[in-house]
Amino acid sequence: MNPTDAKILELSAILKQLGLVKSQAEFCREIGFMRQNVRKVKSGEAHFSLEHLAMICKVYNVDANYIFGRSASPFLKMFISTKKPDLTLFNK
Repeated sequence: MNPTDAKILELSAILKQLGLVKSQAEFCREIGFMRQNVRKVKSGEAHFSLEHLAMICKVYNVDANYIFGRSASPFLKMFISTKKPDLTLFNK
């Protein structure tokens, strides 16, 4: 199994642990991946596609850098600014 696929399967377990999915089957359904192919992923016969990766990031607010081993945190940080935006550019 390649490292990216391993991270995605690890992520599905994290999501289950956090209560964000009930099962690996639900995770697969949400990203459009056939549950039966998980066995093939584990044996290296199949892989998650870029489309699956994009769905994972979109549906679960996951940082793709985590899946590629570039970040320790799987989830994107939400940036909330308390500053008022500078609207002077729009007032011209």
